[in-house]
Amino acid sequence: DNDGAIPDDGIPLEGPFFAAAGNTFFEFTNPTTSSLRVNQSLLSTGGVTGGSIPYVNVLFTQAFKSGTADGVNHILLNAVQMRDPDNTPITVNLDPDPTPQATLIVDGTPPSIAVAIDNQTNPWTDAWLKDGDQIAVTATITDAYPLTAADITVNLGGLFGGVDHTADHPAGYAAPLASWPVVASASCSPANGAITVTVTAIDALGNVGTGSATITADNTPPNSLANFKANTGHNKVNLTWDDPSGGDPTYRGVLVRCAKWAGYPDYVDPAPAFPASQTDGVEAAVVTGAVFAASHTFDPVERGIFYYRGFVFDQAGNYSVANGSGNDADRSTNYILGDLGSGPGNIGDTPYDGSVDFDDLSLFSYLYFEPDANAPGWPYPEAKEADFGPTSNNKTHGIGSSFGIPDNDGAVEFEDLMIFSMNYNYTATPKIAVPPGSARANAFALSMVPQASNASEYIVTLRIDNDGRPVKGISAELRFDPKVLQVNGVVRGDLLGAEGQSFHGHRTGEGMLRVDCALLGKGLAVEHSGNVATVHFRVLGQGDAALRLASATVRNAANGEVAVDVTETVAELPTTFDLAQNYPNPFNPTTTIKYQVPSPVNVEVTVFNILGEKIATLVNEVQAAGYYTLEWNGRDSRNLALPSGLYFYTMRAGDFSSVKKMMLMK
Repeated sequence: DNDGAIPDDGIPLEGPFFAAAGNTFFEFTNPTTSSLRVNQSLLSTGGVTGGSIPYVNVLFTQAFKSGTADGVNHILLNAVQMRDPDNTPITVNLDPDPTPQATLIVDGTPPSIAVAIDNQTNPWTDAWLKDGDQIAVTATITDAYPLTAADITVNLGGLFGGVDHTADHPAGYAAPLASWPVVASASCSPANGAITVTVTAIDALGNVGTGSATITADNTPPNSLANFKANTGHNKVNLTWDDPSGGDPTYRGVLVRCAKWAGYPDYVDPAPAFPASQTDGVEAAVVTGAVFAASHTFDPVERGIFYYRGFVFDQAGNYSVANGSGNDADRSTNYILGDLGSGPGNIGDTPYDGSVDFDDLSLFSYLYFEPDANAPGWPYPEAKEADFGPTSNNKTHGIGSSFGIPDNDGAVEFEDLMIFSMNYNYTATPKIAVPPGSARANAFALSMVPQASNASEYIVTLRIDNDGRPVKGISAELRFDPKVLQVNGVVRGDLLGAEGQSFHGHRTGEGMLRVDCALLGKGLAVEHSGNVATVHFRVLGQGDAALRLASATVRNAANGEVAVDVTETVAELPTTFDLAQNYPNPFNPTTTIKYQVPSPVNVEVTVFNILGEKIATLVNEVQAAGYYTLEWNGRDSRNLALPSGLYFYTMRAGDFSSVKKMMLMK
């Protein structure tokens, strides 16, 4: 019997066992499609005893051919009957083991092979590689019959610059998995393009199976980042850049590395260099996809100046090269300048909170005009925390910006005041209202105007006549003979508003007075005229006091210089009475009237209409020698607005009298 094999031509061939002894009878039948029955006998007396040569003991042979399907066909000897010459049955002992006496294996299917490529260098994909990556190859091979490592080869030539590697057998093979050792792809071939790894297996019957996998080589770095910017935040730095995805067809993301300039708040040179490669410094941020911004946050707070560079990376793990122009780099603090708090310097009772408010103002005021470190007798060397000005630029903010890079200069002075005032965000602070009757001047000027003098006191006012320019901070220095004058007091002026709206500080020295002030509030500035400060001097002795306005600095809301032409304006008391022509003239609705008094006297300044009727009294009091300025708003003594027309104003002081015309035109 057989279970699938087919006789080759349906005709069994008689063997020599009987035929060698004489004439024989030989016939066969096929009771079923899977069975064969053969009958044989010797046509003579006697019998056959067989021989010692195996061939001569062959009864018959039958050739089989395989079926069309793969499989294993078993051929079994099911029954045998034998008779002796006397026709007596001969006992035949068949092997009781059911194992087939013959097996026909049918296999026309090649081995099935699935190849996998693992880029062990690239953490996010196995679809790409570059020179030097660690590559592991495995193949899952299935076949009907066992294979050995000698039956399996792989072609790794594309990972070795095209060098022939077609006969590399697996280092390990435990069916069904074949594996090759990790190899460093020193030179991809092609350098940029698809690389195919092919595994071949040949089974014992010569069936050849192949399987392959493809990985794409990419050795071209992406273009560098453009317009990379770092901007300060509270305990963080905000990072932005232009869309880099179009600079590389396999763009994946952006890695930002940074180097810290430690030593807050001193920042002793040298400053760190910007990271030169994707392994320099420490990781600040990594983003993938079409994301063009990130934040570098800090926990816990570690104040410093951070130098950033962004690197574009692609699917293969190539990184952009540092741009020599610095377009991919920037620097920033991770804190708001002026946010003093308590911090490591322990100069206050409030923590860093990301805002510059009244708590910080109290500390800043206390530290103003102090050196920033270790002055003899100074109890707070931590004053260096308030020494953050002047500032230098980064990509977004120019020199002098309140969000720039601090260049501490060893003292808490006007440069620090400007930075502090620009970052001041005390929400209860209203905007400065224009004082009633204020008018724009014809020209911008900072002057020192004497107000009064007597044997014991001399008073001057620092005044800005503003033609409409935004003013946020003023620093002015007066010089005088210390043998003649001594500073007795400084009173804040009305130009920048009352206390809480502005900061005023002054410092005295030998023959010197420094007055610094600034309007508190981000973006706030004034554009009108007004007094900066009034200075009271004590008269110490006779002689020329040589009092003069020696220098002045004026800044706008962006800490930019406002041009002010300061000559050494000398304060001199007038020697005669005088009433100046009002300006502007004609006017609407306000005008300025100036006059001078050489000695203490009762001064009356009044306004009349064309009928000679007194309609307003602007001043009527005893005034000391000096120069005076009045503003008239075109209203009468009942605060009613007057109509357009010609008016007269007069000044009477002792024996002096003067009349001037002015025109109100609406």
